[in-house]
Amino acid sequence: MIKKFLSRTILLLSLCLTSTSLSFAASTEEMITIYIIAESNQVPTDSAGLIFFSDHVEEVNNCNIQEIGTNKYLVSFQISKEQLNSSETFNAILFNDSGTPSFGVMRSPEAATYDGILEQCPMKDPSQALKANQDFAVYRRIIKLKSDRVESEKQIFLNALDPKTEKNLRILGEKLGILQNADFSTLKENPLELVYELSKIEEALKIYLTNSYNK
Repeated sequence: MIKKFLSRTILLLSLCLTSTSLSFAASTEEMITIYIIAESNQVPTDSAGLIFFSDHVEEVNNCNIQEIGTNKYLVSFQISKEQLNSSETFNAILFNDSGTPSFGVMRSPEAATYDGILEQCPMKDPSQALKANQDFAVYRRIIKLKSDRVESEKQIFLNALDPKTEKNLRILGEKLGILQNADFSTLKENPLELVYELSKIEEALKIYLTNSYNK
């Protein structure tokens, strides 16, 4: 009877010690926080982290959501250091009441451990700023020279877009099947839109020439 009691007691102690050692091992495992920036025009009600491995994807629940800007949220969740070392990329999903999910920006393991929020710069001694007035004047002069150069290059580019060139580009765009503004001259006031339209023609022309060469 006593022998049987001792056997049961030893068995229970062994189970307790095993459970304690496992929980201690889990608590000492190094955890890493992953940060993903996601945008949504609706307030998210829930989120999930995504860990992409070479052969599968794992989902992490119980994420933290922090609003960091207009329609912009920072999703954070914790994983083990072992998961970080074996992962390839990370992402996150935002859920809202409408049921439409929003995905975040895909980040590498190195980038995902940084929250992307810059720390506020400390205030400097005003007297030091006054002493730097001479340097400030030099920097302002350099900025003006660079601005003047950009404006000069811009005018050279716009002047090269004469009516004949505009017509040829318009015909080329139509032949390539690209929908674009009917008049390139209207885009001269918006250089970014003009460059975008010209880039579309350039890419379409590259594809056309590549296909023609392969034939």
